[in-house]
Parts: sequence; C-alpha cells; structure tokens
Amino acid sequence: MSEDLRSALASRAPSARFRVIPNAVDVSLFSPGERRNGTPPRLLTVGLLDTPRKGLDVLLEAFARLRDVGGAPVFRADIVGDGALRPEYEALAARLGLSDVVRFRGLLPKAEIAELMRGSDLFVLGSRYENNPCVVIEAMATGLPVVATAVGGVPELVDSETGSLAPPLDPAALGDRIGDALARIGSFDRKLIARRSRERFSRESVGAELASTYEALVAERPPGRTRRRGRRR
Repeated sequence: MSEDLRSALASRAPSARFRVIPNAVDVSLFSPGERRNGTPPRLLTVGLLDTPRKGLDVLLEAFARLRDVGGAPVFRADIVGDGALRPEYEALAARLGLSDVVRFRGLLPKAEIAELMRGSDLFVLGSRYENNPCVVIEAMATGLPVVATAVGGVPELVDSETGSLAPPLDPAALGDRIGDALARIGSFDRKLIARRSRERFSRESVGAELASTYEALVAERPPGRTRRRGRRR
C-alpha cells in the first residue's frame, strides 16, 4: 500500500483508520552485485504488457529522443514482460527506429530479473498509474537507480538520491530525465540505494510492521470479549 492509495481510500471512508504498510521484497535475491563497466549503458524495464498501464509506448517514445544527432544508439534497453500488447509495442519500436536498441525478453524468472538488474545501469518505468510497485523496490534493492513517472506511490519511493521523476504521459520529459540520469550515472551511490530499500522493504522489516499492527489491534480489544461461537447441532 502507498500513502497515495491511503489518501484515496480515506476520501471515501473518512472515519476509517489506515496504516500504510508497503510491499516487501526478497532482498536475499534482489541484492547488489559487481558493477558492470561497459558501454553503451544498459537500461531495464519490467512489467506485464497486457494493458497500457506500464506506459511502454511512452517509454519507447522517450527512448527515441535519446538517440544522438547522428542516429547511433547511445544505450541498450531490455524490456522484460509479455502480454497481448507486446506485438503492438514491438511494431512501435520498429517504427521509431529502435530495433537495434531495445530487446524484448519476454517473461523471465525472478532470479534472471535480479541478475539483469545487477547488470544494468538504470531502471526505467513510464507507467500511467501505479500503487507501490514491487519492481521499483526490487530494482533499488539491487542498487539500481530509477527514472520513473510521478504517479501513485512512485514519488514515495524515488527521490534525488535514488533517481529522478518525470510527469506522466510526457515522452519528452521522460527522455530528458533518463538522459540526465545517464549523464550522472556514476554519481549515484548504489550501496546507499540498496541499503535504503533493504531497511524499509525487506520481508523482515515489513513483517515487523505487520506484527506490530496486529498486536496493537489485539491490545485495543475490550477485555473479556470473546468470539461468539455458533451453537452445535
């Protein structure tokens, strides 16, 4: 859950009580590795391609704006995910002249995604809407900086230390943010990014929050109150 979702729910149920507890990630799997030293830089995005939600069309338009004046690729991008819209996105990539830049990888196991994250320079996401996206948390748990659209709970995850945000549905702005992040890619403290994600979103941290929430609820229960049992027949 995100603060953004809590606010939306609270507007419909003003008297309700909420506590925001985020998604948890397996930080033993999504963990930092040795930094790759290679060119061109590698970008990564992950998400199902069954609806326009992840904004891959917006992201591809942003990629097109990153090509240099001579038309040579200045990056490589892996697109992980599958769904009914994949052929449409592959056709768009071809129309934009990105066939030599982007690679559609299909669905991959979590372990392979974690390895791709460790070998990438930047995680990118062009979503139209989100809540508390696990994939962003997983990317940061590997130490990967993130450039994403400022939708839903994403601004609660990404700040100037961990990456950059762009307005949604704006390929030009998203392309600019990606370009700026690549220009200063060496300035991101990947160990800090991973540590922040681990401290906030590990299963242990989120589990402790859940436990304390249930303990507080039990403590508020009126003394002597027991659950009513149905009459046995």
